[in-house]
Amino acid sequence: MIWFAAAVQGSVSLDLPLYHIWSFASVTLGVAWLWALVALPKVKLTRYHLKPVSAGTILTLEVEIENVSRRTAYNVTVMEFDLPPGIECVDSIDPPIQSRLGPREVVRLPLRLRCMRRGIYRLSGLYAASAFPLGVCRSMRFSLQDADLVVYPACRLLPEYLTMSTTSLATHGKAWPTSWPSESTEFIHTREYRAGDHPRHMHWASWARLGTPIVKVYQDADAERVALVLDTSVPYPAADNAFETAVSIIASAGVDLAQQGYAIDRLVAGEHVYRLCPTRPEASIGPLLELLAGVGPSGQIDWTSTALSLLTNNSRLRAVLCVAFDWSSASANFVEHLQQRGMRVCTIVVRDGPTSRPAPALPLSLYHHLPPDGGRLAAGTPHAL
Repeated sequence: MIWFAAAVQGSVSLDLPLYHIWSFASVTLGVAWLWALVALPKVKLTRYHLKPVSAGTILTLEVEIENVSRRTAYNVTVMEFDLPPGIECVDSIDPPIQSRLGPREVVRLPLRLRCMRRGIYRLSGLYAASAFPLGVCRSMRFSLQDADLVVYPACRLLPEYLTMSTTSLATHGKAWPTSWPSESTEFIHTREYRAGDHPRHMHWASWARLGTPIVKVYQDADAERVALVLDTSVPYPAADNAFETAVSIIASAGVDLAQQGYAIDRLVAGEHVYRLCPTRPEASIGPLLELLAGVGPSGQIDWTSTALSLLTNNSRLRAVLCVAFDWSSASANFVEHLQQRGMRVCTIVVRDGPTSRPAPALPLSLYHHLPPDGGRLAAGTPHAL
């Protein structure tokens, strides 16, 4: 309507025929729009290197573009569409461009995504676009490719006083699963044979079934195991920052313990109990962080049932790291119950202000009170995972 009104206005002027300008612009836009419908030939898009990353980092993907037509494509860019909140494209303003893509040619372009918050996100798909030749209208080809992107919690270097607390939890030695069991062992699972494995512990039935040498994996039954307990009952609606700090603390502590060779036996997050059973200490890092990536706030935690879940059928558990939002009667009884069973418990309370009960008369290595932003924790640098 605007174009029509302007053309009519210009057509009544004999001195300055403005309708020439509007008509030329209209024809140009029409040609550009029609060309955009057929300019970009059919292409096939495929993602590569979609791997878990930590919150606050940039994930660099590779997108393979295959021109499956017989025409040449020019100035092709690729992007993700319908990105979920918490994920944004770094190169949305100035994306990488493939200037020429010949028939049946295959190229790869980098695509960077900034992962701002932990979680498990669903990616919808990709699209290729080209504004060739006029640069006015874009021709687009969509490719639906559902995929999950796992963003781990931000694991940061713990302050020295917290690091000493976590490492003092396990003081009776460290051990990890092996195919050379000692006198007191526990069978965990089977895996493929590796050089140096004991030949007496070959799993012949699995070897015959799979056609690949398989060995039985054991864990020293006397090895001390560590459990991680995360309180998921957010005390007040505006405590989201406190919850993210708690998740970051327990993730960082778990990574530290695993990297030092201690066995992370299980994770308790609210009412859920997850058994990790890693084949080696470092193998528990990935499953632990993936579980913490998807954990969310819940209702009030039942500390009594949590203690029972740690004590039942787990006589070799010797240390517990607990991250809570309050030092209440229930959490104090939880710690006391575990200590009476001979367990060493370190409690970290993340809270803004005083707790329900006064701080316990425990050594500094067994109790800490941190603000919702983590205090000095926020000044740390991410772990190299």
